[in-house]
Amino acid sequence: MKKRLISIIALCIATSACATIDTPSTNKPHASDLQDYSTYIAAAITDWVIEETQDKQFNYVKLLTSEPYVARSEIEKRLKLNSIIVTNDESLPSLKVSYSVYEIDDKILIRIKTDDFEATRFFSKSEGNSIIPASPLTIRADP
Repeated sequence: MKKRLISIIALCIATSACATIDTPSTNKPHASDLQDYSTYIAAAITDWVIEETQDKQFNYVKLLTSEPYVARSEIEKRLKLNSIIVTNDESLPSLKVSYSVYEIDDKILIRIKTDDFEATRFFSKSEGNSIIPASPLTIRADP
C-alpha cells in the first residue's frame, strides 16, 4: 500500500511539473506595437543622451541600437536640433550610446547604455499615444 501511495505521489509530482512548463518565449520588442509611441520614446532617450553629451563635452554620438529600431530617425532629428551629430566615424571623439525598448505588461521599458552608465525607466502608456514615467530613472555604473 505504501509503495502504491508513493508511486501515485511521485507520478502526480512528475506530471504536475510537466504541465507547468511553458514553451520558451522571447521578450523581443515589437517595433510595430511601439512605433505609435515613438515620438515620446525618442524624447525620453534624447533628453538623457543630450545631458550625457553635455557632461562629457561631446558633439558626436555613435548610436548603436538593438533591433527593432524604435524611434531611431526621430532620435537622430532631435539630437541634430541640439547640435549633436550622429556618426559612425571611429576617428571622431564620440559618445557611444545604445538603447533598447521593450513592451512588458502593457508598460514600456527603455534602457540606454553608454560606456560608463546604464539608465533604465518604465513608462505607462497614456492617451494620445503618449507615455508617462511609471518608475524613477535608474542609473547605474556599467562595469
